[in-house]
Amino acid sequence: MVFLRRLMCVGAVFFVFGTSLFAATVSIMVVETGVNEDAPRLDASSLWEGGLMDVLFDTGHIVSNAPILRLTADQAQPYPEERLLDIEETLAGGANYYILAVLNYESQPADEPTAPRPRTIALRFVRIQPHKILFEQQYRGNPAAPVTDELQNAKKAARNMLSHFEG
Repeated sequence: MVFLRRLMCVGAVFFVFGTSLFAATVSIMVVETGVNEDAPRLDASSLWEGGLMDVLFDTGHIVSNAPILRLTADQAQPYPEERLLDIEETLAGGANYYILAVLNYESQPADEPTAPRPRTIALRFVRIQPHKILFEQQYRGNPAAPVTDELQNAKKAARNMLSHFEG
């Protein structure tokens, strides 16, 4: 009986400390381009942010996010993190990695009856220190697909990133 109790205590300690050793802290930043400053919040951007966060959180990572930003297309080319992300602040917050998602809404037809959808999505997954780009991917949006597909696309993209985590 004593042996069983000790075994359970050792197992509990391993579980608590062992799982926390493998959890990475990831900061997510979503940037919209090609959208007027006064336009309402876009569902597709929120779905991309939520999808990325869901997968990382569900796999045991600690996830934080910055408010969704809107930039002109030339401000965001190719990736704006050097201008937008305060690396020192992110490190002080405990982040090991960041994900930047740039959703480009350029070329939206003026008479489009539905909410704008991103034409392209550029993702970058970066280890903060030492700085190293671990994964980059460009996705084409599909304006004909239901907006809920954006969530599934974001989750699929996040799953692709999981294999690029470095210890």
